Amino acid sequence: MDATPAELGDRELYSVLLNSVAPRPIAWVSTINSAGLSNLAPFSFFNVVCAEPPLLGFAPGMRAPVQSATDQSAGVPKDTLRNIRESREFVVSIVTYDLAEAMNLTSGDYDPSVDEFALAKLNTRPSQVVRPPQVAESPVSFECQRLSTRKAPIASMAV
Repeated sequence: MDATPAELGDRELYSVLLNSVAPRPIAWVSTINSAGLSNLAPFSFFNVVCAEPPLLGFAPGMRAPVQSATDQSAGVPKDTLRNIRESREFVVSIVTYDLAEAMNLTSGDYDPSVDEFALAKLNTRPSQVVRPPQVAESPVSFECQRLSTRKAPIASMAV
């Protein structure tokens, strides 16, 4: 298959990317904001980047741009990216098949005051090195400190 991104619509390009790199794990990223509130959100654009040093990367998008007559903003960072920029810490828990329904509940565009752990009826497990909690039901969690963030036109990549 030959695909030229400029010739594909947004949904078609997303589908090509999503379905071509498979199987693909889902990163369930937990963070804590400056007020100490937990955030939990899934990211399907995620993978291991390197083993030495051990690096994980995922691509948090931006909130949809506001399109009003007076405000043409390009969107603002979602809670996960904002929290990582502020604290430099996050936890990546792996989503299993049994956790898919709970993961879907945490994928909404919620106000920062919403605790997605409580919303999805998930338990937390304290982390050993970073402040954000782990998803206790997940068999694998990685405690992470942000190395860098690369900005793209409508998304970012946290490593």
